[in-house]
Amino acid sequence: MDLYRAPVDNERARTRAPLEARWKRIGLDHARRRLVEISADPDDAGTLRVRSRIGLDGSALGADVTERWSADGEGIGVEVTVTPSAFWPKDLPLPRIGWTFALPSAPDQVDYEGFGPHESYPDTGGGTTFGRWSSSLADFQVPYVFPQENGNRAGVVRAALSGGEGPSLTLRAPEGLGLAVRPWSTAELDLRAHDGALRADGLTWVTLSAALHGVGSAACGPEPLPQYVLTAREETFRFHLSAARP
Repeated sequence: MDLYRAPVDNERARTRAPLEARWKRIGLDHARRRLVEISADPDDAGTLRVRSRIGLDGSALGADVTERWSADGEGIGVEVTVTPSAFWPKDLPLPRIGWTFALPSAPDQVDYEGFGPHESYPDTGGGTTFGRWSSSLADFQVPYVFPQENGNRAGVVRAALSGGEGPSLTLRAPEGLGLAVRPWSTAELDLRAHDGALRADGLTWVTLSAALHGVGSAACGPEPLPQYVLTAREETFRFHLSAARP
């Protein structure tokens, strides 16, 4: 479960919206997750329900998370409901509501059905088109000189990660999710001061975003428009994962 993304240039110090400092002050960049309960879903005995709490070291803020896991013979279906603290400040956007996981293999090909062929965020997707697209893992990245959040493809309903030595992974998300696939973690993007310093860790990091805060243009212009601000809210999203040997 993921509430954070690496800040973009428009959110750093000396901009009109220095969100990076505010997010890190409350500990969003190193949130901790505590398991509350694992049980059979009372509405479906074939579904496993997992309840957890995301806590922030720098504040009393956080979020409650309920996941429902089910197997259908082809793979695993996951439904996630995220409920941020009721007293979350109205003027503090969430960076992201989504899900991040790491694959032990290194697929080199990403095929997806969604908005492409390049990155898009809530307020920057005007130049993209919904369709079927293919990209190498390297081309999925956007090499900004100062490492930051990048590479999200919006509205992805299906994707396949293949190549390398491991099994291919297929994602289905009929309601559409943002998809980012990287050879490094969000923490690595957040740490480095130059794109040449980024180091792959041997894993492939996959991030699914149900909602993202707009990137705006506060480094030299206005903040994101109100409709692109991710206010703290309850969000439910669903996806299905399956694997196949090459």
